[in-house]
Amino acid sequence: MTTPTASPSEHTPRVSVRGLTKRYRTRTRDTTALDGVSIDIAPGEFVVLLGPSGCGKTTLLRSIAGLEQPDAGDILLDGALVSSSAGKVWCPPEQRRLGMVFQSYALWPHMSVADNVAYPLRNAGHRAAEIGPLVQQALARVGLDALGPSFPGQLSGGQQQRVALARALVATGGLVLFDEPLSNLDAKVRARLRVELAALQRTVGFSSLYVTHDQSEALALADRIAVMEVGRIAQIGSPQDIYDRTVSRYVADFIGSANEVLGEIEHRGGGECAVRTPLGLLAGQACADIDHVGGAAAVMFRPEHCTVLGPGAPVPAGHNRIAGTLERSLFQGATVEHVVRVGGSLVVATALAHDGMPPGTSVTVAFPAARTLVYGLPKDRR
Repeated sequence: MTTPTASPSEHTPRVSVRGLTKRYRTRTRDTTALDGVSIDIAPGEFVVLLGPSGCGKTTLLRSIAGLEQPDAGDILLDGALVSSSAGKVWCPPEQRRLGMVFQSYALWPHMSVADNVAYPLRNAGHRAAEIGPLVQQALARVGLDALGPSFPGQLSGGQQQRVALARALVATGGLVLFDEPLSNLDAKVRARLRVELAALQRTVGFSSLYVTHDQSEALALADRIAVMEVGRIAQIGSPQDIYDRTVSRYVADFIGSANEVLGEIEHRGGGECAVRTPLGLLAGQACADIDHVGGAAAVMFRPEHCTVLGPGAPVPAGHNRIAGTLERSLFQGATVEHVVRVGGSLVVATALAHDGMPPGTSVTVAFPAARTLVYGLPKDRR
């Protein structure tokens, strides 16, 4: 056991994870939940772990919190080593000076807001004279300084989230771990609270690691997103990088929505290539695993980059074109989703809502080659 003792500078990462590995063993098999994961969180940074169920994101969060003990690798908080299998270092959760916000907020319903926030301070042995001012300061930071006497059942969902955040911040150095805190809410409330949480983070300036499988949450909240795939980080970068400059077929498919067409590389020159597909010859940006002419590849392009053109309409320069038949248009309020049949395939294009064209119209789907991504395919993943 050890207690963090390092004196961090303003440039020291709040969290530093190095080569973290975690395996779960059963009588029949071993499962690797984390496979050599490394990641840093800078002071004031909001990092989101994004991925499907079973990818390892919650295991990573729980390992940092001290709720899981890794099999290998190191974890440092503010430069202090709190977990190291090789160094036989293990700091228990209560000594790591970080807060957690859970899915249900985990507020005590029989305690007032002030008592909920004071709970970790009392557990840590703070003197009674210190607790009141610290609680009031924490509530003021999240805009709830007038609601200390209230009970959780009297608060809105957004206010309860703020209480949970105040409790997480009060006994820590401003490092908060979030375990899918909005997943139990309906879509409209979740969207509103997402905005509130982003505003709070900018105002208070706390550092965060946030776990979610919701892409909209990740894109809206994160300074950086780490997309996880079976125990590893597949890509980490800004939301714009993750969305527009994806490094693998897995990330491109997981983030947002994308049309995908399989084919063979016909030509490659520099960072561009042409792919022969059942929908015709398509040009795009060579992204990953492009080996040679004749190799298998996946061409991916997003619906919002597509334009559906009526009969006789010119295709803009630098665009791919696919001829097909408009099968249906799905009204989405501000937008309309056009579904175009091209042989045995369907291509989806998103546009601003308008009267549109009737089903059965012969159309051309155009999309820029500069926004078209091409990924090479190994034989076992075609």
